[in-house]
Amino acid sequence: MERFPQSEKLEKKFDAAAAFFRVIGYRKRLLVLYFLLEEEKSVGEIARAMRTGHSAISQHLAALRRLNLLERRRVQQTVYYRVASAHVYWIVEFCCTNDLLPQPAMAATLLSEAPYE
Repeated sequence: MERFPQSEKLEKKFDAAAAFFRVIGYRKRLLVLYFLLEEEKSVGEIARAMRTGHSAISQHLAALRRLNLLERRRVQQTVYYRVASAHVYWIVEFCCTNDLLPQPAMAATLLSEAPYE
C-alpha cells in the first residue's frame, strides 16, 4: 500500500505550498511580512525601515502579492501594503511565538539592524 497516494489535486497543493515557502524563504520578504503584521505601511516606509531602495522593495512586494500574501491600496501617489489574510498572519505569528523571531513591536529595530542583502 502506498503511504502517500498520488493525485493531481494533492500534487497541486504541494506545488502551491512549495511556491509559498520559496517566496517567503527570502529573509527580506519574511521581514516585510513581519513588519506589516501590526498595520499597513507605504512602500516608502518599508524601504526606509529596511534601508533598501524602492525598486528592490517593490520587487519583494510584487513576489508576495503574486501569491496573494499581501493586499495593496493606492492613495494618490502612495501605495500601502498590508497582510492579506489571517493565514499569512498566523504563519508569521507562529514564528514569533516559537522564538524564531522577536515580538512584532521590535520589527523596526530588527529591520534597522538587518545587514544589506
